[in-house]
Amino acid sequence: MKLEQIAARAIKSLKEDHKEITPEEFQKAFCKEMKKEGLSHEECDKLQKFISRLDEGYQKLIKSYTPRTVDELVQFLISQVNRLNPSEANEYLTAQYILVQKILKATKQLRHKDAAKLSSMTLDKMENTKNSELLMGLAKEWDTLAANYKPTEFVRLEQFATIKSYFMDEVVGEIKLAFEKNTQNADDIAILLLEGLKPSFTKEMQKELELFSKNLLNDPSQISQKRVQNDIKSLVSKRIHLDNRALKDKISEIDTIVTRCYAKISGVTDVSANGAQKVGSIKRLIEESREGDFESVKVKLTALVSALDGDINDVLSTLKSEHSQMENLKQKIKTLEGELESAKEEAGIDFLTKLANRKVIDGEMERYDELFLRFDDNFTLVFFDIDFFKKINDTYGHMAGDVVLASFAQILKKKSRDMDIVGRFGGEEFITILPKTDIEGAKAYAETIRAAVEKTKFIYKETRIAVTISCGCADRKSVPNLKELIKASDEQLYKAKQSGRNRVFPA
Repeated sequence: MKLEQIAARAIKSLKEDHKEITPEEFQKAFCKEMKKEGLSHEECDKLQKFISRLDEGYQKLIKSYTPRTVDELVQFLISQVNRLNPSEANEYLTAQYILVQKILKATKQLRHKDAAKLSSMTLDKMENTKNSELLMGLAKEWDTLAANYKPTEFVRLEQFATIKSYFMDEVVGEIKLAFEKNTQNADDIAILLLEGLKPSFTKEMQKELELFSKNLLNDPSQISQKRVQNDIKSLVSKRIHLDNRALKDKISEIDTIVTRCYAKISGVTDVSANGAQKVGSIKRLIEESREGDFESVKVKLTALVSALDGDINDVLSTLKSEHSQMENLKQKIKTLEGELESAKEEAGIDFLTKLANRKVIDGEMERYDELFLRFDDNFTLVFFDIDFFKKINDTYGHMAGDVVLASFAQILKKKSRDMDIVGRFGGEEFITILPKTDIEGAKAYAETIRAAVEKTKFIYKETRIAVTISCGCADRKSVPNLKELIKASDEQLYKAKQSGRNRVFPA
């Protein structure tokens, strides 16, 4: 092997170990590679040649010192030539010892876990042992720590700010500037809060909320004030109270209607029972009548038939009246159902899956698109579609389909982060908005969901239903606008389905 190739390998090993390529480090790496090839070079053998020329006493002394380079050997020999007298040497070693102690104690305060641990260990050995080999071993550990150290402590903060500095105070300054810059998001936070304050079932707070909204939108920065935060808490509590009361009233009204229905049905049943009793009386009268007593029977029959006739007319009149009332009740129930559905829609919750509905999802996509345009804050959309969902409905029934939808929604919520927006886009199609996530992160997330669904046992009436999903995703940076982002994600979902389903695109 040529020397150029060995030299290249030496440089490569230094880069992999994150060491500076100094002449001294290069020589060590070069000699190490030469040794691997079983070769020798005068630069690598120079140290041993110099040591072999010294007398036996110095050779033994050098063995405990273990110099690794010619420079280290020269420094050792100079220290021996300039050796202090015993009293001066003792004083100098004491000063060195104190200095090392101070450095180690200072290192413990740097809040680096590995360095603090090694500092404590070194101090302990220095104070409690007199073993030079042990101290040299600790010196090697310090070399290893320095060689492998990578400033990764602030990686988790990079989602909030771009960390360019190395020193702690400068990093803190960068983070502070990033958070100060984000204060202009107060208008977005204000809009989000006001959306959440909208009542679901009652309109009693309409004027109060309009006034509060107007004041907050005029000056969103006041959201940080304690007074405004207390006002928000009060409004939230009031909204919950009024919503609960309105919902309770609507349910009570429906209960009243149902009770009236039962009363009417019961009344009609009683009338029918009376008619049946009269018919039984006629039958007994005929059976008990004596031969020739026709006139008496006729009078009694006439009276009974008249009474029965009256009962029948009463029943018909009652049924007619009840039919009209039942129709009115049906219409009222239909109106109440419509009001409840409208309230559900305003609340922004899909009541089957308990996820955000299409209205909320559209609003959230627009909000994150504004953040992207303002701060270049990337986000990703992931579309999910349950494979062959129509077949599930046709085979097991719509109730089974609802169970599958609700179960899948739970998997989505469980596998998503708190910051992710998860919703039902329509039918068997779902969507997740992934803030601060690129396309690779979205693919990993979608694959996690896909694998979880494939492994899950969807059970309906003790029947195991096999379910798989197809996923499509795209990130905001790859498209010119929000409309194209939705289109791109949907197209990727279509590709996943066309490619055999149960997969993630882009693959």
